Amino acid sequence: MRSTFTGLNTMVRGIFANQLSLDTVGHNITNASTEGYSRQSVNLAATMCQMQGSLYGQVAVGTGVDSTSILRARNIYADTQYRQEASTQEYNNIMQMNYQKIETTFYDTETTGIQKAMQEFYESWKSLSTKASGNAEREAVVGKGAVLCDMMHRAKDDLVNQMDALYEELGMRVDNINELTSKIVQYNKNIVTMEANGSSANDLRDQRDLVCDQLSKYIDISVSEIDGYYIVVCDGATLVNRTSKLTLEVSRGSTADTDENYVDYGVMDSAIKIKETHTAFSPKNGSIKGIFDAVDENKKMIDDLANMAALMLTTFNAQHRAGYDFNGVEGGNFFGSSGVSYSSYDYSEYRTHYSNLDADHIYVYKDDETLTGVEIIEELKVNPKIAAYGGGKYIAAKTDADLTGMDSSSTALGDNAVLLSDFFDMTKGYTELTSDAVKDLYYNYYDANGKTIDIYYDRFTTTVVNGVTYDKELVYRGDDGVVYKMTPVTSDTEETDTTDEEGDTSGVYYVDAYGTILTISSSDSEEGTEEEEGGTSVTFTGKRASTGETVTYTTDSAGFLVYSGVDGQIYKSINASGTVSYTDDKGNNLQRTTVSVETEETESDEEDEEGTTTTTSSSDIIAIYTSSTDDEEGGDSVTYTVRSNGESVRALGDVSIYAYYNYSMSQLGLRSETMNVKVEAQDALIVQIQNWKASESGVDWNEELTNMIKFQKGYGACARCLTAMDEMLDRLVNNTGQVGR
Repeated sequence: MRSTFTGLNTMVRGIFANQLSLDTVGHNITNASTEGYSRQSVNLAATMCQMQGSLYGQVAVGTGVDSTSILRARNIYADTQYRQEASTQEYNNIMQMNYQKIETTFYDTETTGIQKAMQEFYESWKSLSTKASGNAEREAVVGKGAVLCDMMHRAKDDLVNQMDALYEELGMRVDNINELTSKIVQYNKNIVTMEANGSSANDLRDQRDLVCDQLSKYIDISVSEIDGYYIVVCDGATLVNRTSKLTLEVSRGSTADTDENYVDYGVMDSAIKIKETHTAFSPKNGSIKGIFDAVDENKKMIDDLANMAALMLTTFNAQHRAGYDFNGVEGGNFFGSSGVSYSSYDYSEYRTHYSNLDADHIYVYKDDETLTGVEIIEELKVNPKIAAYGGGKYIAAKTDADLTGMDSSSTALGDNAVLLSDFFDMTKGYTELTSDAVKDLYYNYYDANGKTIDIYYDRFTTTVVNGVTYDKELVYRGDDGVVYKMTPVTSDTEETDTTDEEGDTSGVYYVDAYGTILTISSSDSEEGTEEEEGGTSVTFTGKRASTGETVTYTTDSAGFLVYSGVDGQIYKSINASGTVSYTDDKGNNLQRTTVSVETEETESDEEDEEGTTTTTSSSDIIAIYTSSTDDEEGGDSVTYTVRSNGESVRALGDVSIYAYYNYSMSQLGLRSETMNVKVEAQDALIVQIQNWKASESGVDWNEELTNMIKFQKGYGACARCLTAMDEMLDRLVNNTGQVGR
């Protein structure tokens, strides 16, 4: 039989349940604006019933309600999606901000900017070309050249400062990551302790999830839960494992001494390592990844500036040296330093030992010193000799030492200034071809993939020594130095291969990069020997006549690759006695002949008496290399045809500096605009996911106010029912049995 007071207990349970629900509603309302808070609700369940006997058997009588738990509304899938997209959003934000800074650096106006400076530099040369004797015009060239150099230096400095700021920001963000992972570890401990009695630590779980959301903005993370603990993984490393964590640290330093691929960008690069394991840490997304990619973007812009500077240090200087100054003396360098040889290389195309380097990097040789990145830009300055007071007279505006041509106003003309004024638009070299000699300037050097090697002091130049005119040809380059072959061009001079004891240089002789005479000698064992795969291994010793110092020069097995085409490859080498020879890629010796073609035909094929096919075109000079042995496969001699079209080897290939700069800026604008579109799209996606999360976990005021009224009414109803039961019991206890007293 049920207890007399059972109904009271039922109502008390209802009062407690409604009161707890009302308290939870109040908790939700007060935390409606709390970041990361998830709406909570009380789970109610009917209590165990009591069995009551009746006319037809046992009946189950309810005993009220009880609160089983308080749970938060949380969608794990939405959390995962948010963390993935938040990483992408932060990455995009970092890149967008960096692009905006770069665009500010390169912003061109009508009065400032690199392109404006180039235009004014061009106009100053154009003015000089019609008035080569004018001091004002010469000083204008010097001034505008200095402005152009200054604009490029400023752009470089801005990019370097941006990278420094990014690396400083990297250090702060890594500290934040370590702080967040420490919080996750502490929350893991507190949550597991609190939930040991079966309850749910909802508020602590919300705070832990919020920390994970914040962490996902820095790096891409994967979060899993085991026994109440969060496990956080990134880049294959478990940053948080239950109650332990890994610590990230930033190291900054130069790799110039240890990495042959090192390029100087003016900053000490940063890297992230895991302190406990000393291994590298490289997230694939988030703001940390954005910082590294933003630095790379700045480096790319420095590469573009360096490539332009390299072209001015090499091609522009080469054309300036081809002219004559105010006094009829051969021109020197306009940019850089006096008496220095500048040559530019794309190291990925320099097959000797730099074949693994990035093709985007242009390197410049300043004599034997290698310049990279910002060093090239910093080297770009108007030659101090020209920039000095009165130095304008050293500008090589003429193409002839004896030039006396005048315009209508009796002003000396500057034909070389015309060529230099066209520099920013030109894609070809202007040095003339001659019918009696093939200048090596017009034979590109190639790597095994057919890419050109940009070498400027490899060109065939003419110089005068002791009153004798010589062709100066680079015949060897290696890590140990360079060797030039000096060949007299005076018609009545017989060619010899040695220098006599008195140092007479009237015949063929060899010098190093500094012009010091080399005496070529070697033992029989050092003579060129043919290897199994072809080519000649060359080792010879040069003794510097001035100091007696012995220097050994050693090439690789084949020498210089001077031609690469569908018909094979040609290598040029010099043996120990100084004799130049040519071989194909099979080691066959090749005989070189040259043909000068002055026809107006577009292109035709002619076959000589020996069956050698020669392709000709207007104003071409052709070098024909024919093997002296029969080809192993076909039985016929192998013929290689190399055509010169007058195009010089340049740091920017066949692209003019104007076109290169405009293309670089257009690509920058395209990348920036693309990133702006990505940011807008990602922001819209994040808003959608946040709305999704809010619909699941957010506090809705209308819903909470409805619940408040519901639980308030429920509480009042239970209390009213309790009062009614109390009145019944009062009647039963105090008034029952009074009749008949």
